[in-house]
Amino acid sequence: MKALVTGQGVPAAILTVAIVLLAPLLRSALLLLRPDGLALTLDRDGFTIHYLLRRRTFAWSEVADFTAFKSRAFELTIFQRSIAQQGRDRRLAVKIAQVAAWTR
Repeated sequence: MKALVTGQGVPAAILTVAIVLLAPLLRSALLLLRPDGLALTLDRDGFTIHYLLRRRTFAWSEVADFTAFKSRAFELTIFQRSIAQQGRDRRLAVKIAQVAAWTR
């Protein structure tokens, strides 16, 4: 920081700022370009969405109503959680809210 104020070492400071700002962008780009960076795996129990070092698995009983959209720029498939799963999610959210209110 002193180098920025005094004018000494400005190239090093600029390089450091560039690395700090550009490194996450480069990492994200490399992750997206990996063959398994964005993937969908289907099996008889459900499906798994792989994205950026994370994965999310859904059982077939948890989902309903798949819908596909297509535009010039992209294709998109979305799904809704099943009514039973939505009810479980709502009950869990209510319990979390009750605990949060109780701990205040």
